[in-house]
Parts: sequence; C-alpha cells; structure tokens
Amino acid sequence: ARKLPPIGRDLTGVDFALINWNAQRPDNFFGADTRKLFVASGAKLVRFWTFCPPLELAPEAGRYNWTRFDAQMAKIKAAGARTIMTCCFTPTWLSVDGTKEGMPKDWDAYEKLIADTVAHCRDKGWPVAYWEVWNEPDLKDGFLKGDLPELCELYHHFVNAVRSADPKAKVGGPALAGANMVWLKGFAKFCHDRKLPLDFASWHVYDLMPADLAASATSARKVLADWPDYANLPLVIDEWNASGGPENAWDTPYAAAFQISALHKMLEAGVTASVFFAFKESAYRTGGKTFGGSWGMITHNDVPKPSFHSFRMFAKLTGPRLGVSGGDGQVGAIACETKVGMDVVLYRFDPDPRATKRTVSVEISGDVAYKLASAELIDATHSN
Repeated sequence: ARKLPPIGRDLTGVDFALINWNAQRPDNFFGADTRKLFVASGAKLVRFWTFCPPLELAPEAGRYNWTRFDAQMAKIKAAGARTIMTCCFTPTWLSVDGTKEGMPKDWDAYEKLIADTVAHCRDKGWPVAYWEVWNEPDLKDGFLKGDLPELCELYHHFVNAVRSADPKAKVGGPALAGANMVWLKGFAKFCHDRKLPLDFASWHVYDLMPADLAASATSARKVLADWPDYANLPLVIDEWNASGGPENAWDTPYAAAFQISALHKMLEAGVTASVFFAFKESAYRTGGKTFGGSWGMITHNDVPKPSFHSFRMFAKLTGPRLGVSGGDGQVGAIACETKVGMDVVLYRFDPDPRATKRTVSVEISGDVAYKLASAELIDATHSN
C-alpha cells in the first residue's frame, strides 16, 4: 500500500476549559479517574486557559499563586502531552474597567504578567507548544471588550512579552469564534505590516458538518496567501465539536462518527493542530445528570462516552499512513502501518442520527497477507 507521512500529534488535542474552570475543587477537577482517562485517550495537545479566574494565577499586582496551575500542568506533562497556552482574560486588578474581559490599563504591567508566566513555564519545564492570544475576541459581548484594533494592540504587547522571556516560543492566534476571515485578514495584515512574529493562525468551528471544518482551513489558507510569509502558516482549529444533530446527540455514537469524520477531513485539509471541545464536561451543563446532552468526551463524573472511544482510536494511529481509496460522502477510512501489520479506523457519518445501517466491504491489497487480529466497534451497544 502507498505510504504517507504519519498523522501529526497535534491533531489529537482536547480542551481543558471545564477542568481549568473547576480548578478550585480539592482534586482540581483532574483527579485520579480523570487522569487515567486522559492518559488512555491518547491526547497529545491540551488547550489550557492560563488566566481563567479559578486558577487564581495572578490574584493581585506583583503576586502569583502557581499552586493550581502547576498541579494541572504536572499531570499534563506526565501524560506526555503539550499545551496551547491560551492567554485570555485580564486580571481584574489590571483591567481598565475591573472586568476580566476588559483591556489592560497598564501595558508595562501586562507585559510583565505575560513574561513572568512564560518564564515560569520555561523554568518549570512545562511543555508549551503554542502561546495564543485571547479567545474569541470577535464574539460580540463575549470575551473581549474591544474590536479588531484593540485585539491587534493587545497582540503587539503579548508578542513582545512572550518573546522577551522565550525567544523561541511559538506565538499566534487569535482563536476567532468562527471562520471569520475578515478578522483573520485584518489580524494577519497588522502582524505583517508591523513585522510582528506570527507562527500560527487559530479559529473555532461549531454547529457545522465535518466538511465545513476542512472548508474553513481552505478559506484561511486563501486569505493568508496574500502574504508569501504566511502561505504555509500552521493552521489551528482549537475549538470544535458537532452541534449534536437534530436530536442533541452528543452522548451517542453520532458524536463519535462526527468526530472521526471531522478529524479525517481536517487531516486531509492540512490542519496542523485541532482541539476537541471539551475533554471533560461539568455538572452544571448537564443538570447533574451523568448523560445530560453536553459536549464533553467524558462526563463530569468520569464516564467515557462514545466520542472518547473514537478519539482514542484515532490517537492510536501513530505509524506511517497507508493510502486508502473508495468511500463516499459518509463512509471513510484511515489506515496506519504498525510493527506487526496495520490499524484501520473505518467510519460512517450520516448527518441524520436516525439513519439505517449500511453494509461496507473492505479490501486490503499489498505484498503482505493480513488477517484480522482484533476489532473494536462503536455503536448503540458497543463502546457506549
């Protein structure tokens, strides 16, 4: 079979927003059971909300509290994963209007905050792959009280601070709320005109079909091609998930099929890193129910859902990719070589969760005779 480059490890990313936002709990919402499932998932990239209030990283000017931050980072490192450090929110003591969404009122203090955080991670040996500015700054009445010019000013100071503490750090963003190409173009133009480092571009995709994630990457690549320096810029979709379908089907095999189809299409579209939202869900989103129709791959009480198992299957595809032909708009397959044979993930995603079953035939060609050693199934009665 034709061999292709291996799947990049950064495609197997998960968002820790709801773990970070519950960091005040005695186990930091990252206890022994969550940790075991995190390791088993095979996730190699974590989106970490550096300044979310429950972490209490910078409670007042000139004072840091790294306890909760370091406790969670230590577990991420032990699992062999790296992080996207999402630097969203302004400490209230530094905010121009006293809210976490407000712009910094003192740029020297802001740059010191960022530089000190980068230096701490560097000195502790925490595995940071990307430093990202903000989260969904284009969302009206959302995460940033400002517009594109304010974001650009913020990024200017952010880059100065990150690179002053670690000249080799990868910096970028701006984690747009959707495939907002107007903002992406304006942001890229600002970075290019000011000769500011831009090592990756990031945005989010929700409530769309798997092909739309790939289409957003194609659109971003077209926008960035206006500047030769950005023609091959790494593309990062660092929040994405299904809408749940017409039946709010996050707790069902529908979500697993969506996830694998989306990962496959992002892989083919040349996306560098992807982050599934979210790894663990919180009880308030489900009304305290174990299965309450929310979008985590494990429940608030550490029960893995079908999307956990599909993610785990994809993460196991670590060898050289093997060429696959056939399939259609619903059926697809990803194959990778192993030391003793191959791993194949075969999926069918139908936008209608009530779709009837289909029979699919698989043929394996090549010089080596293969026989099935084991199989794992995700459906209404397996891995569910």
